Amino acid sequence: MREALRHLESEQLIEMVPHKGPVVATLSLDNVREIYEVRAALEGLACEKFARDASDQDIARLQDALVRISRVAKKNDHRKILEVKAEFYRIIFDGSKSQICQGLVTSLTMRIEMLRRMSLASSGRNKAMMLELQLLVEAASARDGEAMKKACIEHIQSAMSAAISQLSGIQRS
Repeated sequence: MREALRHLESEQLIEMVPHKGPVVATLSLDNVREIYEVRAALEGLACEKFARDASDQDIARLQDALVRISRVAKKNDHRKILEVKAEFYRIIFDGSKSQICQGLVTSLTMRIEMLRRMSLASSGRNKAMMLELQLLVEAASARDGEAMKKACIEHIQSAMSAAISQLSGIQRS
């Protein structure tokens, strides 16, 4: 149990408060912006490499994942959207052969998942997300690394805006 708490504390997911114990850490707007900036840089690089290095089978798997995301987005099933999006990003990282990028993003996974939930709760986010991911997949299919990187970064910036909007609303209440 102590080891698990130390791990959560090292991930900055909890704070140890003297005479009180573990408390769920809060993310400041600056923390949120920084997480999204790091994510955009790492995933943008992975997308650029994916467009260049992925196999035709990887691109087909990415296209298939996009179809599945679209299906669950229409049902507004956020839990399932997160599951399929995690697979979508695994396909990108695997096809890009970017193990270091993937490892660094994985170290942020808990925080990224929390922020993704916030982002998806934003009105109209599913529709915007689908348009953004469609551009990303089109760039991958065209093997246009710059366009895929740009689409990825724009998708992440859009998600950041939605998450910050949700977080600001929570902090005001």
